[in-house]
Amino acid sequence: MKAFIVYCHPSEDSFTSHVRDSFIKGIVDSGNEYEISDLYKMNFKTDMSEQEYLRDANYRTEPEVAADVLTEQAKINSSDAIVFIYPVFWTEAPAKLVGWFDRAKASCFVIFPGMSRELDSREQDWDKNLKAAYEKGRTLF
Repeated sequence: MKAFIVYCHPSEDSFTSHVRDSFIKGIVDSGNEYEISDLYKMNFKTDMSEQEYLRDANYRTEPEVAADVLTEQAKINSSDAIVFIYPVFWTEAPAKLVGWFDRAKASCFVIFPGMSRELDSREQDWDKNLKAAYEKGRTLF
């Protein structure tokens, strides 16, 4: 089985990057495979153009879908599951991920609350949360 991971965080020095790594280790250890889109590393274009809006809003087929969106859609279509790994910034997903949703268009959410750097719960729950990410990756399929 294959998971497509859409990862969105601007810092490699984050709890979210550790969740990503633990989840991937769980997938690999279970004998499955994955493909990842790291939206920040890819510098994914998040702004929908007027042409894209007009095409999608009016269910048209012109203009053609942009190459970067076609690439993301191919990843979606070649996978058995789609996984989104991202932090919640002020009650919302990062703007880059929202833009991915807008342009590229499972539902299982695993939330790791209290992981902001200034909270004691971050250190207290660190290992427990990474184990949960690992188990989710290991048992995804």
